[in-house]
Amino acid sequence: MGRSARAARASGLAVEWVIADIGRMSGDDWRALVAGADVVVNAAGALQDGARDDLVAVHVTAVERMLAALAGSGTRVVQISAAGVRAEAEAETAFFATKAQGDAALMRSGLDWVVLRPVLVLAPAAYGGRRCCGRRRCRGVVAGVAGGDSAVRACRRSRGGGGGGEGRVAAEHGGGGDRSGGAEPAG
Repeated sequence: MGRSARAARASGLAVEWVIADIGRMSGDDWRALVAGADVVVNAAGALQDGARDDLVAVHVTAVERMLAALAGSGTRVVQISAAGVRAEAEAETAFFATKAQGDAALMRSGLDWVVLRPVLVLAPAAYGGRRCCGRRRCRGVVAGVAGGDSAVRACRRSRGGGGGGEGRVAAEHGGGGDRSGGAEPAG
């Protein structure tokens, strides 16, 4: 699923794309989209309100409608959040506040859930990503999220040249079932 048919075609993925703006999808739209899914991964996000983005619509309303559509289904939800997200009352920015609201809705949902909070997202469309990737600084970045033992390999620049490090994606897990997925709680 994506909101740009052009970007979907350019991805080269051999999948059937659903093109929609999740902030505007109705509950019926969500039910049709997630019907029969074993796992739903929500990787949607916006950095700030703007002509194309509404933080509340993307981070809160869409998540609440998706969760309502999944209620009672036993579907696992993997939410891609952001490092630094804390309780809404502690949020320093509208981005963090709305991400916290969406995460909290998921955690209260009764569904089987995992919230991942990566510290860095690099892509040409990410803030600063085009410049970074254009200069080849993000060469070698690989993120694995397949299981609890998956490592994240990140490149970092230092004065002496490139370098790399490994670490884990900060994660929280909750919800029903015995499918722990091996996620480590954020500490």
